[in-house]
Amino acid sequence: MTTLAAGPRSKTRTGRHVYRLWIGLLLSLATLPVAAQTLTMTPDNGAPGDVVQADGSGFTATDIELWLVTGGAPTLMATINVGRDGEFSEAVTVPTVTPGLWDVEPRTLAGAPILRTPFTVNPPPPPPSLAVIPLLVSVGQSFDITGSNFSDGEMVDLRLQGRNGVNELLAPVTADASGDFMESVTTPTVPEDDYEVVAVNGLGTVRARTDIEVGTLSPGVLRSLPGEGQPGAEINVQGSALLAGEQLTLLLMDGPSEAANLGQVTVGGLSTFDTTIQVPEVEAMPYQLVAEDASNTVRGQIAFTVLRPPSLLPSPGEAYPGDAVTVVGLTG
Repeated sequence: MTTLAAGPRSKTRTGRHVYRLWIGLLLSLATLPVAAQTLTMTPDNGAPGDVVQADGSGFTATDIELWLVTGGAPTLMATINVGRDGEFSEAVTVPTVTPGLWDVEPRTLAGAPILRTPFTVNPPPPPPSLAVIPLLVSVGQSFDITGSNFSDGEMVDLRLQGRNGVNELLAPVTADASGDFMESVTTPTVPEDDYEVVAVNGLGTVRARTDIEVGTLSPGVLRSLPGEGQPGAEINVQGSALLAGEQLTLLLMDGPSEAANLGQVTVGGLSTFDTTIQVPEVEAMPYQLVAEDASNTVRGQIAFTVLRPPSLLPSPGEAYPGDAVTVVGLTG
């Protein structure tokens, strides 16, 4: 029996075997699942200046750029460093662009787009504003300051500032949950001039401003049509030469005493008002019909007489105390 000795393995066969192993390894790597690239914006909307959260995963680039696209000219939001695990979580600020539906598009630094996710750019909120009533005040007079569109709970100082160097604190205020406030303040002792009421936050930033004038109030003019009436009758009351926007209370006055409150009116843009009142159930006698502002300053007045109702008119030959009567005497 002949035994054959094994000879050396062919180098060519060994090389082929190694080659096949590498090919198999590469094919197996090629078939491994690749993590999907994702981008989530939280929330998926915001106004210019708002801060939103960008979370991504499955990225291979070490640095990417986030762009707003499709809603207008592409605008860079942020440059982000991606972690070794292919993920990132960054707070980014919504840039100033046209409100509407956009896409957030991650790009490589070379500018190659990766994917897109929808994002809505909301209109910017209206800026904070102030309003004062009335627009002309005298020293010591009260006036109302109304603020709108401030931040929830925002604290500001209301100040009176003028070109003459005046910078007087009127009141600290805090906006409510709707961003609004209303404060009644007293005009400080300052020279008559044009001023601004400003709202200043803790950083010294002026958040809003509006004009006001400190001067001498001229009395307005009242007119009632007619100038007398019985209880229950409707009377037309008109005012003129007043301050646009000021709120007045109509009173029936018996000397220094208030006989009846007839309601409130707001002076219109032409410095006038036109309203209807009902004669109250008060004693029949002459009164003064008075218009007072919020600081109880009389802005106008006119005489008005309350007449007795028909059921209380005296019969012939009778009279009430205080009535004027004529006495005729006969001689003979």
